[in-house]
Amino acid sequence: ATDFSPIEIGCMQKLSSPNLGSVTLGGDLMQRLTTHGIGKWEELEDVGIAAQKCPLAISYRQTHRLLQVAADLYRHFMGEEPSFQSAYEASELDPLPLHFKATAEKSSEVWIAERIIEIYEQNSGRLPTIGVLVPESGHVADFTKKLSDYLYPHSIEVEGSLTGQNLGDSARVRVF
Repeated sequence: ATDFSPIEIGCMQKLSSPNLGSVTLGGDLMQRLTTHGIGKWEELEDVGIAAQKCPLAISYRQTHRLLQVAADLYRHFMGEEPSFQSAYEASELDPLPLHFKATAEKSSEVWIAERIIEIYEQNSGRLPTIGVLVPESGHVADFTKKLSDYLYPHSIEVEGSLTGQNLGDSARVRVF
C-alpha cells in the first residue's frame, strides 16, 4: 500500500465489491519503493478512508541488533517511537553494524565488494538478498559499474535499480 498515493488507494476502495465496500492492504512506510506513495497513514483520511491500522508488534525477520538499527532509522524518518520489537533476545553472537570511511587507499566500492565476498564465502557460495544504498539516484549507474568490476571474478552479478522497480532475490546484488 505504501507505494500508492492516497487517491490511488481511495480508488481501489471505491472499485471494491459493493457488498463489502472495503479493501485490505498491507505495507511498511519504511519499505516503500517509490517517492509518490503515502508518507503517513493519516493521509488516507484526506480522501475519506477510515483505515483500520493493525501495527506490527513483533518482528520475526531481523535479529535483535538489526531491528535496533531499523528502530533508529524509524525514529529518524518517522519522528516517532517504533511500536515493534524483535522476537529474538539480544545476543553477543549477533554481528555488530560495520562503519567505513573511504580513504585514498581504499574506496567504498572496494570495501563493500570485500564485505559482499565475505558474506558469499561465509554462506558456502550462496548469496543472500543484498541491497546497497547510494546517496543519490545519479550515483547508481556509476557505483553499479564499479562494484560489478570487483565482483565479476567471483561470479556475483550487480544490478542498478534506479526506481526501485526490482524485487529482491539472491541472484544478484542490487544498488539503490
